Amino acid sequence: MKTTRPARFHYRLGANQPAASATARRLAEMAEAILRDSDGAFRLDVYPESRLGPDPQMFTNLRAGALEFYLSGALLGGLAPTSALPLLPFVFSDSKTVFATLDGALATRSAANLRMPGSTPFAAPGRTGFTTSPPARGRSTAPTTLPG
Repeated sequence: MKTTRPARFHYRLGANQPAASATARRLAEMAEAILRDSDGAFRLDVYPESRLGPDPQMFTNLRAGALEFYLSGALLGGLAPTSALPLLPFVFSDSKTVFATLDGALATRSAANLRMPGSTPFAAPGRTGFTTSPPARGRSTAPTTLPG
């Protein structure tokens, strides 16, 4: 959206996902919608592919107030170990179980562990996909042998 006046709010979001990933594309679409729906008052610049630095640097900048939003993966496990549970292989049998767990008390606990002055962690995670094949289905030898 083209505007002639500067945005009243101008924030940055750092992420490590590739620019072509579904997550980064949706973040860019979200930023465009926010700019449009706020009549240019709120501008969110999305920086995928660790363009603002590696994860530890982006997280340090977030904590220092130099970055407004940060989409993290495994990095937060050191501060809130429960946030890293979905990254462990073979813990969950399917996507439904993963997200039922993450949407419940575990999300609330992880968010509470991440709370720091000046920040608001989101209790509900973004759903970018569950990529670990459940062990109960046996070994897959080719993409065509994966269920679904």
